[in-house]
Amino acid sequence: MKRLGSLGEKDAGKYLQKSKGFKLIGRNFQTKWGELDLIMEEGKTVVFVEVKARVSPSLGSPLEYIDPNKVRHLKKAIDFYLNSNGWGDRQCRLDAVGIEYEIVGEDEYILKNIEYAQDLTGW
Repeated sequence: MKRLGSLGEKDAGKYLQKSKGFKLIGRNFQTKWGELDLIMEEGKTVVFVEVKARVSPSLGSPLEYIDPNKVRHLKKAIDFYLNSNGWGDRQCRLDAVGIEYEIVGEDEYILKNIEYAQDLTGW
């Protein structure tokens, strides 16, 4: 499943760059509160993107897996990232991308659907 997560992050990054004009500035930033999947810019705004990839739609939308506890942890990780880079005054937000795949072979997936949610926190 680690491969599916990496594929999801790659596809989410491509989607946001192509359809939204975002610029990728970082990936997989590790903190004690969890990982920041994608770090992007939209104009002057730093956009942190949580990516959820799934193969089974019967388990619900991938975005449903981002609960309030996850958002709290991501906010702490984002604060750490901003302060580590001297960006405490930068405008930022937390977005999410949910991706559904179909399995077509051993470790092979076809992208079926992408959902995008902007501003999970209302900063």
